[in-house]
Amino acid sequence: MVWTSIIAAVLTTAVGTENVLAGEDSPVLYTLWSVPEVHTGSVSQQSSGILDKFIAGLASSSAAFDYEYVLDNAKVKMTGSGNVILQDNSFIMKGDGLEVYCDGSVKWTIDRNASEAVAESFDREHPDYLANPALIVGDVSRVFSVVSEKSSSFGGKSVTALHLAPLPGLKGISSAVLYLSGTESPVPAGLEMKMDDDIILTLTVTSFSLSSKTDLSSFAFNEKTLSSDFIITDLR
Repeated sequence: MVWTSIIAAVLTTAVGTENVLAGEDSPVLYTLWSVPEVHTGSVSQQSSGILDKFIAGLASSSAAFDYEYVLDNAKVKMTGSGNVILQDNSFIMKGDGLEVYCDGSVKWTIDRNASEAVAESFDREHPDYLANPALIVGDVSRVFSVVSEKSSSFGGKSVTALHLAPLPGLKGISSAVLYLSGTESPVPAGLEMKMDDDIILTLTVTSFSLSSKTDLSSFAFNEKTLSSDFIITDLR
């Protein structure tokens, strides 16, 4: 669920605040927001030992990472940064003026500058990965197949590059490359993802750590902490 989560997080925070909270589409991210839910099943794909190790490490831990991203096409280039704490189906993402809290069942999106907040149900069984990009990291094997694996470099690091192809049902993405650093306990170094409309997302993980799991209540957002001037939209 980790890389799914990272991408979801990045794409969520990359969209303008008004677009996210009002449900409007950014021209740059139109393809991502229009992707349907992915219903995964049994699909034959190439096995990757290093990817299996990465996913196994995430399954037993809480992950925290900082990231920087570039969204680029022929006309528009967007940059930003943020941080994520991820554990199982729960996550907290902060970046580019937005905060997202999800305890596995309810997701809150907070814009403190605009004094707006949105609460909505989170369906883990049928996740909309690209509307919730914080989910592609740990679910990478559910939405992508490994096409090839080879030694490479990314961000000045020696890495293993996993070239990925989207599985049936994941529309809007033509290809992706996941870069993992290390072999025994691999950690993400970055991700490059190309959309069908030639938009390219390059995400660099600047720090990554694993720790013991915490109580999931720490991922829940307490709406009582919001001041009275906040406009709260409840979509649950």
